[in-house]
Amino acid sequence: MEWNLLLFCLIGGVVCVDTDTFLQSMLSQPLIACTFVGLLFDNITLGLTVGMLMQLPFLAEIPVGGRNMSFGNLGAYVASGLAIFFSEKINGSQNIILIAAILWGTAISYITSPLLKYRRNFNLVLVRKADQAVKRGRLSEISLYQYCGVMAAFIFGVVYCWIFFEGGERFIIYVMYKIPAQMENKLVLIKPILLGAGIGAMMYGFINKKSFTLAGIGVVAGAAFFLLKSYF
Repeated sequence: MEWNLLLFCLIGGVVCVDTDTFLQSMLSQPLIACTFVGLLFDNITLGLTVGMLMQLPFLAEIPVGGRNMSFGNLGAYVASGLAIFFSEKINGSQNIILIAAILWGTAISYITSPLLKYRRNFNLVLVRKADQAVKRGRLSEISLYQYCGVMAAFIFGVVYCWIFFEGGERFIIYVMYKIPAQMENKLVLIKPILLGAGIGAMMYGFINKKSFTLAGIGVVAGAAFFLLKSYF
């Protein structure tokens, strides 16, 4: 299927809804959502690659209670879309595109995390209105407020994906303009390095969140593994 930004953003709305509003069927996990985008737009290998690389850093994040978390699912989803979109348009710069897309997806995941507070406040307003409806005996209003919450999450996801996909386009074009084309072959290590960094970040997330040292160890381990595999 040819690239369709509207369809991409609509699916992003579903990803947002599935994250913490309705169902929570794991469809919103980067590994699943990114792979699905790759399947839909005829590049399942790249979608799976982005999903795998971005799944690990956010594996420890569970959207429960009032826990602070990033928009890792949506960030990964946008990154996969950008990687697939540019891979269709430009040949011979796959490593540069991949690293730029993942950097953008990771950055927006954390930079936009304060928006979660506003989403939760909005949901809290709906919960209070539903409580008032119960006290007044208007049970039909409860479903209405639930649908409002789902629709708000869907719209947020659609708008989020549209804004940051458009911004990501400009970012990747800027990165490709700044990085010489001959650097493409030198970035062959990027996948194992990112995989190692992801494993390190995952360990960091599970072990008290006290140090980024493990992420650095993961980067070194990923690069070392690739080099050993290349020479032996």
